[in-house]
Amino acid sequence: MVAKTIDFLAREIRYDLDVPVLLYLLDGVAAGHTINISGSGVLAVFNNRRVDAWDTGRLRIETRGGYLSIEVRVARVEGHQAGMTFRIENESDRVTIRELIALAMLGLAILPPAPAA
Repeated sequence: MVAKTIDFLAREIRYDLDVPVLLYLLDGVAAGHTINISGSGVLAVFNNRRVDAWDTGRLRIETRGGYLSIEVRVARVEGHQAGMTFRIENESDRVTIRELIALAMLGLAILPPAPAA
């Protein structure tokens, strides 16, 4: 009898994160906001333009203390949502990812509401 094996890939833990983002592409800028983040990537919604799978660019993520940025590749697109993977090129990119996750875990990346007009 042959034993069956089950291939299982552990999925990164995702943390809710709702902050403004800009995705700088070769042909323009997509603006939107994040939905969640993990150690491998980020899910975001873009309002002003549709992005395409395999697009690459620099993602600028707004935080209370300023912003963090990292290179990404669009892995999947569903409507206006885009799942992007981080393109880790050096230790600085790993630090950026750790900072984003820590901020999301603590709720510190969430921007305060805009003052009433």
